[in-house]
Amino acid sequence: MFTVEMKKYCGANFRDCILEYRQNNNIWYLDAAEWSKLDKRLFDRILKDPKWGSQISKLPQKYCHSCIKFLDKLKNISVETLPDRNLYGLYEQFMKFYIPAHGSGHPANVLEMKNQRLSAYLKKYLKDRINESGNETKANEYFGVLATPTKDMSPQAESKEFYRLALQIQRRPLLAQYFQTKGISKIKMFTSENYSQIWRKIQRHYERWCWMPYNYEGPAYSVDYYIGNLAGMLRQRLNINAELKKLEAENSKIKKRQESIIKKYAINRKHRTLFKIASDIMFYKALRKDCIYKGAWASRDLYAEIAKRLDLTIHEARYIFYFEMRSALLDRKYDKQLIRSRTKEVVLHQRAGKKDIILGGRQASQFIKSLNIKKPDTEVTELQGQCAYPGKVRGRVVLVNTPEMMGKIHKGDILMAYATQPNLLPAMKKAAAFITDFGGITCHAAIVAREWKVPCVIGTGNATKILRDGEEVEVDATHGIIRRLG
Repeated sequence: MFTVEMKKYCGANFRDCILEYRQNNNIWYLDAAEWSKLDKRLFDRILKDPKWGSQISKLPQKYCHSCIKFLDKLKNISVETLPDRNLYGLYEQFMKFYIPAHGSGHPANVLEMKNQRLSAYLKKYLKDRINESGNETKANEYFGVLATPTKDMSPQAESKEFYRLALQIQRRPLLAQYFQTKGISKIKMFTSENYSQIWRKIQRHYERWCWMPYNYEGPAYSVDYYIGNLAGMLRQRLNINAELKKLEAENSKIKKRQESIIKKYAINRKHRTLFKIASDIMFYKALRKDCIYKGAWASRDLYAEIAKRLDLTIHEARYIFYFEMRSALLDRKYDKQLIRSRTKEVVLHQRAGKKDIILGGRQASQFIKSLNIKKPDTEVTELQGQCAYPGKVRGRVVLVNTPEMMGKIHKGDILMAYATQPNLLPAMKKAAAFITDFGGITCHAAIVAREWKVPCVIGTGNATKILRDGEEVEVDATHGIIRRLG
């Protein structure tokens, strides 16, 4: 749907679009000249008509809210007794909401993922307005402030709710003592038997937020995960009420800083609108990602039932493309071996005016090799990316692309990935800095870096192919530079 969405919203699209999916990561292969032409077209129109830009930045709003409303119903539907036709009808309804929610973010991705035209323009504008010593560092910092949403995204909303829950436990001395001194199974039994209201709130918190790290295939958080985090917080004997007040004041604090910068540097109405567009892109990209992850989680019973009827695993069933599902489920026309080969690697090749090509397994690998993509110079001493959050640190670089790789990272290491996802957050909490191959101001790594104030360089292109796992580097995030120290 990538090319369709670009044509719909931008009036043009990529003539040749290749998507490779492996190790839970999407990798796009697109013509660089076409990309530059398209993102310039988008940027020029936004600069000429910021109101249109505002509409583009908010595209996911309508589609994602409708999708999330449907997902809340889907997760409670019993699918086991549905006839094949009804099961397919439910799948089709799911896709009717899921695909537009996914596709509505593509214009913003094209604008910011490669050349970062909008963010580069706004940083230069700030640099020129500041016109004083250290203006580049301040421009990066102030851009981060002005482009930060002032309403809660899911991580902030979940954190506040979690702290309120912890505070209610802390205010019940006997229950708090249990959380501080007992194991998870005993805490669960004691809470459910003696504090039923608190137990129901824990369950509701789990049901509302467990999908957050799901990505495309899970796992979700468990009740035990939340019990363990509550116990850990209470054992630290934090002033939970004070911490909660800090969280609740954060949006107001950011808004005041934004107003102060706007006033001090006399930022005009047009550029205030452009900063708001950058902020909206970030907010609605996060909402779109919520929709994707919650959709994958809420549809797990649907896919499990489809898998059962087609003699596949749920993992394999998710590799049936939406335009193949009708024949597979209603007519039992599908290639089981082909679907299974896709679980290792799959390529979708879309060409304007031509039929899509889908390749799996070895065929997919061979096709990617046949593209003869130029290999990066692995001997370079510096890499250049974009500053997502300023700062300078030195440390050991560790490649973490999947949850299975998180065990390698230790506190103070520098986390490097194609692109980070919420299921990598436990590793990111240990890192002194982040480096990514892909992403713009709205990517997950940039959002987390700004929230946690961790130096971050995004959009390096090839860091994961150039830097060796374990080598020492310096991350000069303020200037978007990574220097090898070996």
